Amino acid sequence: MDRSNDKAEFSENYAKERGSPIWLAGSVLGNRCHVCAFFNGRDEEYEVLLPFVRDGLERGEKIVHTVDPERHGEHLERLEAGGIDVASPPE
Repeated sequence: MDRSNDKAEFSENYAKERGSPIWLAGSVLGNRCHVCAFFNGRDEEYEVLLPFVRDGLERGEKIVHTVDPERHGEHLERLEAGGIDVASPPE
């Protein structure tokens, strides 16, 4: 059984179900489900990723962050500064 097109079909259907485009760093992701990015520092990282995370949460998407335990507090502070309520879990 040839399943080579399954991922493409899933991506297209998923993108249609979401309704509106997903933006990251000024570009529409289209029907891609994964991204990889490299940054020149933490300020640039959060400048690019905070709007992406905020948009996803507003859509009802779930997020997972893998963060160095020593940076956990800083990470939460940056999320809060970016308009993300880290104190209240989503319903």
